[in-house]
Amino acid sequence: MPTKPRLFLLDAVVIIHLHELDLWGSVTEGATVIVPGVVADREVRYWAKPVAGGEPVRHAINLSADASAGRIEIREADATDLAETLTLLPAIVRDGVDPGELEALTLIRLAKDPRPAFCTADRLAFHGLCHLGFYELALSLESLLKRLGLTPKGGLCRQYSQELFARWMKEASIAAVQERPTTSKKARHKKN
Repeated sequence: MPTKPRLFLLDAVVIIHLHELDLWGSVTEGATVIVPGVVADREVRYWAKPVAGGEPVRHAINLSADASAGRIEIREADATDLAETLTLLPAIVRDGVDPGELEALTLIRLAKDPRPAFCTADRLAFHGLCHLGFYELALSLESLLKRLGLTPKGGLCRQYSQELFARWMKEASIAAVQERPTTSKKARHKKN
């Protein structure tokens, strides 16, 4: 079996959205997909399909079956490595990043080259990645799909766009230069 040339580490919301778009199989066929253990075990369980005039229909997601079939890799970080990653992150990221994102950041921090690109739709996870010095590994879902030559029917919402990632990149760059937390002025005033 030929080696897949692309290496992606995916966050929970991205995995769920790929199922909603019916692109999960195409992504796992076209790339080596890595999923943090916490995401596989606790964060991704189902996706919901809206039904006109009724309750959304839930569809199960079984990442363990995908791993058993060789479609994805599930990787885990140990507690010591997770704790060390937390110490490297600014407080705003440390306090807001979820366990799956923390494990993803830890896996990237510890990975040997080539490191996987990290596809997330979460601003704090993105800022954590940049704070750890891995700007070049940040990837929007829009960019991931373009790399694989895939186009979602109906397009993508802004949360998954390269345009939003560009804005986050600018924020993270400014924060790194100023050595301050990556929150907006409005958000900082709410805390005080």
